[in-house]
Amino acid sequence: MEKEYKTRVAGDSSYRRLAPSLSLVPTKSLRVAGLDARTKRRRESLIYEIGMTPKKCRREDPYTGTQFIYDYCHCRNGPTVADRHTNFILKFPKLRKSLWLAKNPKDPTRKSYLWYALADLMIFKDGVLRRSDGFEQDAE
Repeated sequence: MEKEYKTRVAGDSSYRRLAPSLSLVPTKSLRVAGLDARTKRRRESLIYEIGMTPKKCRREDPYTGTQFIYDYCHCRNGPTVADRHTNFILKFPKLRKSLWLAKNPKDPTRKSYLWYALADLMIFKDGVLRRSDGFEQDAE
């Protein structure tokens, strides 16, 4: 994975910079109540802001795949989430939490399940979903 990343960066130097939809922030600057100990322990958090609209919030591609790229490239030093050094946060500023949950259930038979595979936190315009709210992640 690291070799492939280095090859791609060598071919296009723009890959060295964060994509415009990403921001790296100190975790202590997050204004979210009820962060779990694991999330608080990591110094930095990578926020992936996704501009989905209510009309298209059932959309999965390319976002579900892109989240894996960002997580692997910027948030961990190994193949599993247990190797994560930086929190990975999905931010949906145009969506309400209730609409998101209705359109993107945590159902392993649907591709929407991938939304729940990586995020430590999902931020919506009217609320949050935390890892501790019940979507699984490998133990650290």
